[in-house]
Amino acid sequence: MLKRSVILFLVIFSFSLVIGCNEDNSGGKQEICDNEIDDNGNGLTDCEDDDCEGYLVCNQEICNNEIDDDGNGHIDCDDQDCFASDLCNELEEICNNGIDDNGNGDVDCDDSACSEHTACQTPAEICDNEIDDDGDGHVDCDDQDCFEFSECIDIAEICDNEIDDDEDGFADCFDIDCLGDSACNITGEDCDNGLDDDSDGDTDCDDSDCSYAPNCLLGIECDPVSDFGCSIMPGSDESCYFNETTMEGYCYSSLGTVAPGDSCTDTVECVPGYVCFADFLGNSTCKKLCHLAAQGECEVLCYDAYGSPDYGICLP
Repeated sequence: MLKRSVILFLVIFSFSLVIGCNEDNSGGKQEICDNEIDDNGNGLTDCEDDDCEGYLVCNQEICNNEIDDDGNGHIDCDDQDCFASDLCNELEEICNNGIDDNGNGDVDCDDSACSEHTACQTPAEICDNEIDDDGDGHVDCDDQDCFEFSECIDIAEICDNEIDDDEDGFADCFDIDCLGDSACNITGEDCDNGLDDDSDGDTDCDDSDCSYAPNCLLGIECDPVSDFGCSIMPGSDESCYFNETTMEGYCYSSLGTVAPGDSCTDTVECVPGYVCFADFLGNSTCKKLCHLAAQGECEVLCYDAYGSPDYGICLP
């Protein structure tokens, strides 16, 4: 009898344990997943509770997909879940490593963040080391940064010593630096008045200044500077033009019409007294022809453009 009573007690006790373990302490409450309260009393709050699995609010915000993954109204870096993400904290650009560190598409000195960095500052041109220090394509005295450097300032041209002092290819009065110098303001020789006007001991056509005066040119076919010679022939309507190969004048029947300074392709297109001359850029224009030995034919100087002993062009 005692044995049956013990067995009955154990059965009833075991049943009570099972009932106690399966009892719902939540009182039937549903876990609310975004109020920071353990609504169902199971010791787990909000998204920690399995009941909240699948709810948007419990999804993790992905910080670079332009989607509100957790449904809280904030996208990517605007969501507080992403505040600590590297994707939302712009990295500093390192200005000399060849890498786009901050991912904005600009590398090193091309990035505005590096504008003040020493690695991106243009070095100054050193004016006497034969190196293009600032990388602008000009070295030493050819760089405008060096124009005031003492060793880059041109030596002044002395206008009456027959020396090209500033080494620009022009000596004395043929140098533009001597324009207006008293040594170059000499009274010109009048070539048909019988007087030695410039007091150099030679008169009229005997003076080298008159070598190309019309009344002193009777010994040549024609003079392309003054257009003298061709038109004096009876019934002639030809003009005198300069031959760049022979360095002499020759008579040509067609009168050129291209004005001084205008574009041309051939000398005979220019009005008489001018030549079609190509500058260093390859642009050809009609330039005034001049006698290298004469004075006063050009506003500045007569430049030996052809290697001719007699003829050049007026500069500028």
